Amino acid sequence: MWTLWFSLLFLLWAPTSDGAELNTDVLSLIVSDFRPEAVTEDENGRPTDRQFAFLMALTPTECRNRNVFGGYFPPGIRGTVTPSIKYNTANSLNHPRLNYMAVFPHTGEQCSEYKLLYLTDDDRNLGINTIAAQSFQNKLHARKMTVGCVIFYTRNTPCIRNCFSGNQNCEIVSPLSGSPFNTAWGNQNIGKYFVFSEVFRRDNNPESIRIIREKLQQIKGAGFIIRRCDGNQIQCQDCNAPDYCV
Repeated sequence: MWTLWFSLLFLLWAPTSDGAELNTDVLSLIVSDFRPEAVTEDENGRPTDRQFAFLMALTPTECRNRNVFGGYFPPGIRGTVTPSIKYNTANSLNHPRLNYMAVFPHTGEQCSEYKLLYLTDDDRNLGINTIAAQSFQNKLHARKMTVGCVIFYTRNTPCIRNCFSGNQNCEIVSPLSGSPFNTAWGNQNIGKYFVFSEVFRRDNNPESIRIIREKLQQIKGAGFIIRRCDGNQIQCQDCNAPDYCV
């Protein structure tokens, strides 16, 4: 009897989740808006997509409803029609009203994910001592933005080697398990989403696929919902064990 009473009391007092489930139509729209920014031409003049990554935060209502998605600024500010992708995070972080930051890699030097999750040499030269993801969260906090969901997107599946041919770490599981993802964004009211579009071409083999699935399992263990968004008309789907959509 006492066990039942305490169980009911816990349910009454336990904080209820603010939902913050990311509607797949909202996510499809966002990835579709970013995609044109990444299109370039290959050596034969054919359109091809460049690798990029972005980190974005939405309010609870924006997460749930495409009709109230406010664009690429926080609520109350007229949003831009489309987002932009830069080669460093300074542009986004220095603009106090942007609700995202998106970067291309420095080919041969730094993966795009690295720029969001690790302290870069450019950061140090500017006197910055926090990773871009943490600086982004600090900016949202300063604006008193109520975060409902956070999206970490990378065009390709998680890197299983070092960045390009260099020795810079592109391991993303560890930083995605740390601050701000497990602190400011670690409570049950905030949905965390790891999103990708395709398997990196050099990793499209059985052994690499096995490692990618292990990494996605670890990212899910860090509290993320895994989704894949791809196709000419971007469609997004939930990804779970055992294959995680790869």
